[in-house]
Amino acid sequence: MDDEKLEEKIEELKGYEQEIKDNYFEFLKNCETHEINVHQPESGDSARKNIWISPGNVEKQAKALKAYEKWFSQAEVLVKNYYLTRLEDFRELARNFRERISLQKRAPMDIIQTISAQNANFYQQVSIVESIPKRKKVSSMKFRKEVKESLAKDEVVRAKKLFDEDLTRASGVLAGVALERHLKTMIEELPLNDSEMPEQKISSFAQKLRDEGVLSEDKRKKIVHLSDLRNSCVHAEKKMPDIRDIERMLDDVDDFISRH
Repeated sequence: MDDEKLEEKIEELKGYEQEIKDNYFEFLKNCETHEINVHQPESGDSARKNIWISPGNVEKQAKALKAYEKWFSQAEVLVKNYYLTRLEDFRELARNFRERISLQKRAPMDIIQTISAQNANFYQQVSIVESIPKRKKVSSMKFRKEVKESLAKDEVVRAKKLFDEDLTRASGVLAGVALERHLKTMIEELPLNDSEMPEQKISSFAQKLRDEGVLSEDKRKKIVHLSDLRNSCVHAEKKMPDIRDIERMLDDVDDFISRH
């Protein structure tokens, strides 16, 4: 399910919420409890206990359960697919919700206690469902970030292999690609709108990260130096950098990606 359809589905579920709350309130408010003395065989003493003395309106009870189950059956699918770590919590809340409507929970002194508990119970479930889009977005961003970081690391490994094969210029180019890819990933994590996005090149990425307080000035300068080395490797008409500079470049790029 894409993000737009997911949002639409959650909006659809929101449309059921007021009906569910109205239904269980209408049922529970007419239920009655009574305090009785209960004999304790072991001690010979008696204890006071509240019991249900009126089951309320059976039709209203059935209506409350039916409205809830319609919402739950659809909401559970979303939680299972997009928030699996909260699925058991979600189901446990559902069990408690049903037990209150079925009057299986211990009778309270005041029915308002049961209604308040049911409100809190249902609001927790709603909160889980409504947090799904944000969680899905964060999870997707995290996955994309991990993929890009993996690609950048792989490119550094390949760059080092090229260097070992005496393909020094090619290794410098590929290391620059890895660095640019990783800086772009860092930029994408910032809360920037389209007008604030920097030019698609290493030096611009580094400057933006410096402006946003992500990088120090020393690190920005170092990245610009690495970019200059990459550019020297890209353009055949430029003088080939010293082989030791490229070797350090590979290590510096690898270290930067690992640390950031």
